[in-house]
Formats: sequence, structure tokens, C-alpha cells
Amino acid sequence: MADHTPQRAAPKRLESWRKRYALVADILTPQRIGLVLLVAVLLVAGTLGGWQDALTGDEETLPTSTPSATATAAPFTLVVKKAFSGDELKPAAYPSEGVRYLFITVDVTNASDAPTFSSILSQAATVDVPGVASGVDPRVVRVLDGQGARSFSPDVVVPIVLIWEQDAAQPAPTSVTLTMSGHTFRVSSMDSSKEWRDPEPAWTVTLPVEEVPAS
Repeated sequence: MADHTPQRAAPKRLESWRKRYALVADILTPQRIGLVLLVAVLLVAGTLGGWQDALTGDEETLPTSTPSATATAAPFTLVVKKAFSGDELKPAAYPSEGVRYLFITVDVTNASDAPTFSSILSQAATVDVPGVASGVDPRVVRVLDGQGARSFSPDVVVPIVLIWEQDAAQPAPTSVTLTMSGHTFRVSSMDSSKEWRDPEPAWTVTLPVEEVPAS
């Protein structure tokens, strides 16, 4: 009995598709097909607003605190109180030509179980004020005696003043937003020491700026 099974049907169909693709191969190259798909994805994402944050760099908004509220920026618990601007605050800051000072008073508590250097707090505090150099950490001064704070013992509330220098050619700020960063206690990959590292912005607080009270 003769075998009428269409043995070559599949190869013929494959060959037919190859010939059809050959007609448009110069136009529909794999690179162009990929580009068309990418454009389609961008159009859909743009319609849904999915790319807005990526294009603008506008990431998730930081939480906000309020003056005199308690907030945490590891390893510290902080109560940000007031902001002042002026030419001096003796004995912490003396008059200097071309310099105006920005002061922010804060009650600081070291919430960790070991003494922590004040430089960790200084690195954590930033302000965005015209005339205040970016990347320059504030000085940390004790309210008690106007002297620089070197470290904070665990569970002790220490009233301090954060002090920035502002170019006196710029107008004195009427308000200031303070951004506080929290640190992570981890082992260094360089020397195996443990320290508070990797500051990441944790929250912001906005305060009105007053003139330094007359002494």
C-alpha cells in the first residue's frame, strides 16, 4: 500500500516562511525589531507616568519631622528645636569678616550602647542655604559651656548647637530645612573595624530662622 503521508509538508512551510522573511529582511533586522519594541515600551510607560520619577530623579520623598518632635537618625535620637542666624554666639562663634552664622539647637541622645563620636552627628546634618558651602560639616558645640562636643555617651541627653558658616554677602535665611541622615553599624571591608557608616538621608525638618537674641 502506498504511503500518502505528507512527509515534506513541514519543510515546505518553513521554506515558505524563509522566503517571506527574506523579502523584508533588509527592513526588519533584529536590531530594528528590538528598537521598535523598546519604543513601544517607552510609549506605554510614558502614558502611565511610570518613567516620571526615573526621568526627573525624583525619588521617594523623605519623611518630615516637626520642631520639638522626637525623631531617630541612627545612632541618635534627636529633638530639633530652633534655628538662629547672626554674626556671633559667644563663646561658640565669634565675629569674622564676611561670615554670618547659622545655628540650629538640638537635644541629642546616643541611642546605641557605646560612646559615639560627634563627627557621626556632624556628617549626618545638612542644610541647603545659599552661601553655606555644600559638603562642609557643621561644628557640634555643647550648649552647657560653648565647647566642641567630642563624643556622646549612651542614653544621656545633651543639648547642642550645630553651627554652619554662611557667606555674609548672601541674605540671611528666613527659614531652613535640615536633613538628617541615619548610619548603619557595620564591619569595614578594609580593616575589619566596626563603625557607624554609610549615612543615608532619613528625614527633614523645616524651621523658621530667628535672629540671635541680644546678649
